[in-house]
Amino acid sequence: MVVGHRKKILTMAKKLNESPRKVQASAASATPKINNNNISFTCHLEMKKPSLPKGMSTKEVTNSADIAYNKKNWKEAFRLYQIASNYTNHPHVYNQLAFMWFRGLGTPQNYGVSLKYYRRSANQGNARAQYQIGYMFYNACGVERDYGVALRYFTKAAKQNHPSALLHIGVMYYNGIGLEAPDYGEALKKFREAADLGNISAQYNLGMMYKNGQGTCRDMKMALKYYQAAANQGDSGAQYELGMLYKNGCIDVDMDLKLSVKYLQLAASQGLPEAQYYLGIMYHMGHGVKKDYKLAAKFYQLAAMHGISEAQSNLGFLFVAGKGCSKNVSSALQHYNVAALKKNPIAHYNIGVMYRQGLGVEPSNSIAFKHFLLSSKVGDDIDAHFQLGVMFESGEGGEKSDSEAVSLFQRGAKRGHPYAWVKFHSHKKSYVKMLALGEHVRAFASEHLPESLGGKGIDFVENFGVKDMLEDALEEKEQKGSKDIEETGDITKAERERGENGYFEESGVLVLEKTSEQKGEEKGEKELSSDSVFVK
Repeated sequence: MVVGHRKKILTMAKKLNESPRKVQASAASATPKINNNNISFTCHLEMKKPSLPKGMSTKEVTNSADIAYNKKNWKEAFRLYQIASNYTNHPHVYNQLAFMWFRGLGTPQNYGVSLKYYRRSANQGNARAQYQIGYMFYNACGVERDYGVALRYFTKAAKQNHPSALLHIGVMYYNGIGLEAPDYGEALKKFREAADLGNISAQYNLGMMYKNGQGTCRDMKMALKYYQAAANQGDSGAQYELGMLYKNGCIDVDMDLKLSVKYLQLAASQGLPEAQYYLGIMYHMGHGVKKDYKLAAKFYQLAAMHGISEAQSNLGFLFVAGKGCSKNVSSALQHYNVAALKKNPIAHYNIGVMYRQGLGVEPSNSIAFKHFLLSSKVGDDIDAHFQLGVMFESGEGGEKSDSEAVSLFQRGAKRGHPYAWVKFHSHKKSYVKMLALGEHVRAFASEHLPESLGGKGIDFVENFGVKDMLEDALEEKEQKGSKDIEETGDITKAERERGENGYFEESGVLVLEKTSEQKGEEKGEKELSSDSVFVK
């Protein structure tokens, strides 16, 4: 015997469960192969096919394997499926073995072996195997990614009404994957077929497409129908969408804050961060539920842990105000800074306010100016525009520029910021326009005197010269006479309506009373949502 060969014989004997002598005899009859001075033998002894357990048929072995599989006894299930596969070519057995190789259940994970068994089943027309092969080529599982092959196998399975195959085809058409361009119409068709078979993701995707009018006319009733179908099956994304639809209301969907809270709670309980954030808003504002700052803080915290910067910023507000938690300016600043690192404009604005007023920090106009500027650039925040205008006007930010101030006041005025409006028209000497809304500004300011942490009222009317401006306007009115003023005033209908409708009834400048929700409503922002199709 060749030196070192005995070890190979013993290893092979153990693997084949045969005596070393029998393996040696087989090796002796083989032709030796010489490669790099190492001698090896091709053993002609074949592995013995495992026998069926005594007294059991192939069907009974398969049933026993299914029982072991359902009990998650992976090793026993894999052993029995392997035995059964030697006596039957049933696609179920091949599918189970393929899946166990794919996931590494009861055996080391091996995509190559998994694909081999899936092919055996797919060649018999099994829809599940056809879908799985498509999935492997779609996601490059052990094979080179090939969307053409994936689509071909998905289509085979879809012809047999396989819901997940229909869903994947819809996703490919929606995103234009493996195609020349997206096709919303075809995507809608495939999603509808899958949704009618109960596929949750397809139901959600259909709701989203009807909401956005993709591949069809915008239809909120249909959107509500499919979101409801998915939500009833426990889909957190659909529950969140329903919560937002009932929160905001729209055509064909009446606002219902109690229903909104219900669905947001369902989604939040499944850990959806966006739902946790808006549920915090609902408790914070007392919308559809009794106001509860502690619960608001709880849900903001949960959402903040998942990276929702708006929740982080609102936590900062609660710490400043001491609502739902102990007043702690340091903690507030910490939360604002975390949100600001994610380019949250509200956090930047509130940090600016803290440094401008010296709330828990050493006052610094330069740092305040920096954060107001970031808020203005990142989020186009109108309060930040106004603060920058004031600082340019006074030179407190390090640079004095009336032209920059007027430009910023104008930007705020165009978007309805009351104080920016007054400031802009004061620079333009448009006292008549100031009079049109000035009384509302003064009434608002006198009723909403914001308080700093030290308890000192910040009289906005005095601090920003609004009182002087109004007095100048009144004096000019007395000098020129009301008739002349009215003829030259050029007050627009929109400006008059803003004043008459109490447009200025909201808390405002240099006050830490701004939450992300309030900012979103001002700017007409969409809710936190990722309107994109997904696959489960």
